Amino acid sequence: MTISSIERKARASLSFARFMQEYIPLPVAHLLLKQGMARVRLGADVIREAVSADGVPCEWVFPKIA
Repeated sequence: MTISSIERKARASLSFARFMQEYIPLPVAHLLLKQGMARVRLGADVIREAVSADGVPCEWVFPKIA
């Protein structure tokens, strides 16, 4: 089975995510992730919706249904 380039990138970023989770204080990690996500440009066929999960600010990212 072959994996897509997107999955390959996601797997490569897991080590960084684990590092952040274990060694960087949570408020600092949250700030870094929030700034990084703000720079992500989504295609016109993708919707980003801000939601709250038990008081935790989150974002749903899903494809636009035609």
